[in-house]
Amino acid sequence: MTRPARVTALALGLAVFMLSPSHALAQGGDITIFGGYAYPTYSQQFVFDTPTIPSLPGIEIRHEGGLVLDAKGGPVFGAAAVFELGGFLGIEGRFDSTAIELDSSGARYDVSGLGLSGAITIGEGPIPVDRLNLVSLNLRFRTPGAVSFSLSGGLSYLPSFAVGGSIPLRIEIAGSALPDTEIPLRFAVAPTDSERRFGLNGGVGLRVRVAPRVSIVGEVRGFYFKQYELVVESDDPILGGLAGSFDTIRFDPIIVNGVAGVSFSF
Repeated sequence: MTRPARVTALALGLAVFMLSPSHALAQGGDITIFGGYAYPTYSQQFVFDTPTIPSLPGIEIRHEGGLVLDAKGGPVFGAAAVFELGGFLGIEGRFDSTAIELDSSGARYDVSGLGLSGAITIGEGPIPVDRLNLVSLNLRFRTPGAVSFSLSGGLSYLPSFAVGGSIPLRIEIAGSALPDTEIPLRFAVAPTDSERRFGLNGGVGLRVRVAPRVSIVGEVRGFYFKQYELVVESDDPILGGLAGSFDTIRFDPIIVNGVAGVSFSF
């Protein structure tokens, strides 16, 4: 079993144990299913200094800019289970699956010579990103009543994730574009050390009871992890050297989700 799977199983197992009727401290709880969006306030721009391509005899190749990735939020879905220790305090296990979208302005190389002119653009357009599957274990405080407020926070786990399996390549010569192709370069995202897979999360919520055991819930939650790295990789032996010439970018993953859902009490 992989490490992310073990952490997920541990969190869910703890939630099931704490929620089981046989548990001595059982005071009830709730299960919430939710969906939403990662707010645009989670945004970051990644700028790679792309390598210079040496000119060929009679042909000049000019490097016109680096590879720029703009990150923004995407759809969110997940679930949370809470065991209430009594009145206002509970233990929460939750899973938040967040989509992050990347759009690249591309790196451009102008080509001229031998009576021809054109351009080579690497990585222009949208680039697919793995979903960020966050597993958290929190303490939750909730006010009583049909309309209540909640505050929860604790530890979260974020596994490594990949950005794209290939990068688009576009070539234009004398104003005519050749068919677009894909080059097997990808962006791998991982913590600078294994301990930084663990971070913090905190959220505030509002719930409105609409039936004896059913409530409508709205919540805003932020996640913070220490330094991760964004590097360019390739399994191709020729492109591997090109991938290694891109600079490594280090950043702190900060994710802010706004969600709404339905909560079922027991």
